[in-house]
Amino acid sequence: MFVSLFSIVVWMLWGAGDEHFEHLHLGLDAGNGILAFLLALFLWANLQDDEREMRRYISISFAFTAAADLLHALIGIEWTGWFVWMGSYSSALHSMTWMPATYILPVAMGWMLWLLLHRAGLSAWRFATIVGVSALALLLLALSYPPYEAFYFGIQRPMQLPLILLWAFVIFAYWRHRASHPLFQGLALMGVLFLLSDLPVLYSLDPHDRFSMMGHVGKMFSLTMLHVILMHTAAEDAHARSEAETQLSMEKERLRVMLDSIADGVIATDTRGTITYMNPTAAEMTGWKPGEARGKPLGEVFQIINEHTRQLVPSPLEKALCSGGGMRIGRVEHIALLRRDGTEFSIQDSAAPLHNRSGKLLGMVLVFQDVSFARKAVQQLNHQATHDALTGLLNRSEFERHVDAALTAEGRFHTVLFLDLDRFKLVNDTCGHIAGDELLRRVTLLLQTALREGDILARLGGDEFAVLLEGCPIGRGEEIAGKLRMLLSEFRFQWDSKSFNVAASIGLVCFSDNNHSAADIMKAADTACYIAKDMGRNRVHVYSDEDSDTVLRRGEMEWVGRIIRHCRKTVSASIASGSLR
Repeated sequence: MFVSLFSIVVWMLWGAGDEHFEHLHLGLDAGNGILAFLLALFLWANLQDDEREMRRYISISFAFTAAADLLHALIGIEWTGWFVWMGSYSSALHSMTWMPATYILPVAMGWMLWLLLHRAGLSAWRFATIVGVSALALLLLALSYPPYEAFYFGIQRPMQLPLILLWAFVIFAYWRHRASHPLFQGLALMGVLFLLSDLPVLYSLDPHDRFSMMGHVGKMFSLTMLHVILMHTAAEDAHARSEAETQLSMEKERLRVMLDSIADGVIATDTRGTITYMNPTAAEMTGWKPGEARGKPLGEVFQIINEHTRQLVPSPLEKALCSGGGMRIGRVEHIALLRRDGTEFSIQDSAAPLHNRSGKLLGMVLVFQDVSFARKAVQQLNHQATHDALTGLLNRSEFERHVDAALTAEGRFHTVLFLDLDRFKLVNDTCGHIAGDELLRRVTLLLQTALREGDILARLGGDEFAVLLEGCPIGRGEEIAGKLRMLLSEFRFQWDSKSFNVAASIGLVCFSDNNHSAADIMKAADTACYIAKDMGRNRVHVYSDEDSDTVLRRGEMEWVGRIIRHCRKTVSASIASGSLR
């Protein structure tokens, strides 16, 4: 459209003949200067983060173009009064300012494109300095060359030829890189109009003739067209920005609803650890309302302790901030959250950094969940796996683990006691299993009252109990074993008007290093207990490798093992031959 309008104006001026247009020339120069100045203001006022540098360069380029055009126009005015002296220099100054007014824009645009493509990152004031020096150089260059000089093909202004070539280069470069930014295409189209408007000026004989006016009008059309393109681009940008803000608002609301709906507590902080967001689950778990917590340090709202040591521990978010925010802290186990009202419950928590697209740290996010029920279930399962369900004492496997641990303590003596109730079967057969279970529970309470703090009591199964006396030499072990035997022998179990005397046979073994295994210790204690029962019950027998009873018991057990192995071989052979069915 602008090319068509320009063509009409060119046709009208072509028919004007040799008429001079001094006042039109002055008006066009002033108008072009104002248009260029408005373009500079428009671009500077619409700086955006993603294209701030480019718009600054373009704004500076048009500002220098506006200054050159306005200076060119001011010199052409017929001054009176104090400024009448300028009239005598008007012709010379007008010729000098022509070159900066026409060359400065394509020069600045070419330099700007080079900076953008090479990502030179030149500051605005340095770019302005370079363009200003270029304008001064063009002003000095205009003194060396006459503006009008006959040339080939009827050309009267040969100094226009480098300008046309420069515009051709600018048009080609911007069109080639038009995909880099939407403004590049508009600048290339503006350059096309500038080039077309500079072609008639080649044949101008006077600054006020029709060919010169064609150039000035074309420049005005070029600047006007760029105004329209910029306004259209600004409208599209505003529409796109509005849609982006609407989309962002929707995404923000969707994210808020999602965070408010999840069962995990979520707390977000800034880079200093100040709370900026808290979802309802986090508010419920901490006892703080979101409005109260916002702006407070995380450590004041989110206090956690170690479940074992009961000491305050830093949150994973604080650890991540101390590390510079570049690392993700995984789930931390065995911690409890202290609620604002003083209650506590087990949690698992983790922290992760929040970065923007450029990688800058914006803050941290802490995620935690209540695991009290799960942790209690795990503790219950662990308790069931290591304890006797009837008495609540340790079971055989857990007791053997403690014996293994005691074997690693060098230079210390330990004692293991095996207890076997002497009349438990009588109670079971006479009064039933319920009475037998009650007897076991009462014996457990009785034994616990006689043991030292730190001694380990376990039920091995049936009516068998075991005691680990850590750091206890044999003499002290015998005293404790005797005390336990006395307590049980004096105990009377009452059930349905029946009274039973309860006693125990106790085997004792003392060990001091890891030359033996836990199985060896358990086997020795069992042997000593068997000998005590075999010797008349209700007594304590101390295990010794050289003891004749121990040797006899060991021999009996070996013979029992041989007989069992022989029987197994005989049965297997009979089945294989078919004689036993």
